[in-house]
Amino acid sequence: MSRQSILVSLLILSLLLGAGYWVSQLLVKKEIELPTGLQGEAAVNPLLAAERFLAAMGISTTPLDDTSRLLRKLGPTDVLLISSDRQTLGLERTSALLEWVAGGGRLIATVPHLSKEEEPLRDPLLETLGLTLFYVDEESIADDMNEYADYLDVDWPSANDFMKIDIGLLYVLEGAKSGDWVIENDWGAVLVRRQYGDGSVTIVTDLEFIQFLQIGNHDHAKFLWHLVDGQGPVWLITNNDMPSLWEWLWQYAPEIMTAALLWLGLWLWSQSRRFGPRLAELPPVRRRILEHVEANGRFLWHQKQSPHLVAAVRKHFITTAANRYPGWGRMSDEERAELLASITDQDVRTTRRLLEEPEIRHQHEFTRMIRQYENIRKQL
Repeated sequence: MSRQSILVSLLILSLLLGAGYWVSQLLVKKEIELPTGLQGEAAVNPLLAAERFLAAMGISTTPLDDTSRLLRKLGPTDVLLISSDRQTLGLERTSALLEWVAGGGRLIATVPHLSKEEEPLRDPLLETLGLTLFYVDEESIADDMNEYADYLDVDWPSANDFMKIDIGLLYVLEGAKSGDWVIENDWGAVLVRRQYGDGSVTIVTDLEFIQFLQIGNHDHAKFLWHLVDGQGPVWLITNNDMPSLWEWLWQYAPEIMTAALLWLGLWLWSQSRRFGPRLAELPPVRRRILEHVEANGRFLWHQKQSPHLVAAVRKHFITTAANRYPGWGRMSDEERAELLASITDQDVRTTRRLLEEPEIRHQHEFTRMIRQYENIRKQL
């Protein structure tokens, strides 16, 4: 190798080393933590953080899923906190629960959460206490939200200072008595605590402020400690909704279910006996396009993509209205709502909400919204 080739090779090597060093000075190693959301039990148990907080404060806390044998476990001065809609607590169980409260127990419960258009569930607990639940109009809340903070300043009897609490605004209670401890916002009472015999009953319109990570906001954890009076034991019920028919039958009629399964097994065994040759299989039938559409809808629903389904129905609804009424495109939203109300005998508030992009929070809201779209579309 000539001297010139060696010099060129050394020059290229030097340039490569220099470029590598320059690049290494530009690169910076940094560790970044990406939020992954709640995992495991914390993702399915809304009161897990509250349970851990109370335990850290030295208060014995036990979560419960089944309320069928609840009264056998409760002590005379225990605290029972129910954050669900209490659909399985009928009149008989509610009466037994209030007898336990009169003996010194402390009950903290929320109210059934339904939309204004739905029929309210009968609530034996509220009826016994003489309280009435009212739904606050969302439009009035939206008009006034800019004038108020997103929390209430609560003066609790056992607290030495005001506490900031973010309680939902969609529901208020009426019927509080003079001796009750009441927390109110500008629309009505959101918390009522009543002395009941030797115990107490606390009704809160919304307990979401102690669920999941919201307990870490404002003074929510401190307020929970005062709600349970700083002492336990505390029993937490997060799922008291109506069980499925299958679960209900296994719980209350296990003998009948066992006999039915045995009969089903015998029937399947009898059907497995074949006499003679098998019939020729029919050629496969091509699936209809409607079946693919239905399968796509079911997939989106199971993937919690109901807003996409509602958006598609809403788009079809608006397109139909625009085709039927040529002046639709020149109308304002209010004029369109009034036109639909006059045609379909619906109130303007309902038609205005259908023209907007609705927020779907529950399955029953999704079903009701789709039914309203279809009913009005057929009347156009």
